[in-house]
Amino acid sequence: MTDRQLEAFIKAAECGSFTKAAALLFITPSALMQQVNLLEKEVEFPLFFRTSHGVKLTSGGARLYETAREILAKYREARSYGRELLKKEEYHIRYARGDEGLPAFILKPYRAFQADHPYSLLEFPYVPSDSHFDDIREGKADITTVAQPKPCALEGLSYVPLLEDTFTFLMASDNPLSAKEIIHKEDLCGKTILAGKYASMAFPFETMLPGEAKVVLLDKAYDMKSRMQSLFSDDLTIIHSVWAHNFSGYLKAVPSDIPAGGVGLLCRKEASRGVLELIQYVKKGISR
Repeated sequence: MTDRQLEAFIKAAECGSFTKAAALLFITPSALMQQVNLLEKEVEFPLFFRTSHGVKLTSGGARLYETAREILAKYREARSYGRELLKKEEYHIRYARGDEGLPAFILKPYRAFQADHPYSLLEFPYVPSDSHFDDIREGKADITTVAQPKPCALEGLSYVPLLEDTFTFLMASDNPLSAKEIIHKEDLCGKTILAGKYASMAFPFETMLPGEAKVVLLDKAYDMKSRMQSLFSDDLTIIHSVWAHNFSGYLKAVPSDIPAGGVGLLCRKEASRGVLELIQYVKKGISR
């Protein structure tokens, strides 16, 4: 039993004529009669008396007519509901969460997106930061936040700039610099600074710091070992300010006025509709 069969049957019953019903449904009389014949075959009893003056419901047909109207009404209601949901879409989006965690500015837009798309699934799988580009390129993740990348790192990918950032320095609470409200380049002379290793970054940490500072590049991105090193020594850890809140629970985070370049979203060039819509939520959240 299909909606087309029910619609043809109901319209024929109301018109008392296959020809008139077919005209109202914009199909041929033979096509309408075929739908009615298929329905009769399924229910296994005749629905109409066929006469030279038109058609008239049988007793069984009259009973089915009332039921068919209810079925078709409920079907159309469910279909309308589903189409309304489709306008909001049901997405499955995987945001790659790296060693630095989620940037603070992303949380509110994600909550707004989820509220408007309650049936969507947003996941935040952990992906090592040095694998983000390859994982998104290969379809293992859909989107992430990155420091502004080199153009050569964007093969098959799109970078959506969001904001210009500064650096924050992480340190033990008794570090001599922990009392400062803001760190300037001259404060870093003679200091050892731990920096994550990101081959894709357009503005590597070591190129943005004064030559008098000793920059130690970590083997990979930020891990627990590097965090403990700053916790139990005078070594500083440098990080983009948008991620600093993820470390402030056990390290003192002191902002600086040192430019860090841009921060933005990374996705495939042929991004899904859901990812493109999510990007708009994030951009709108940043502009407020």
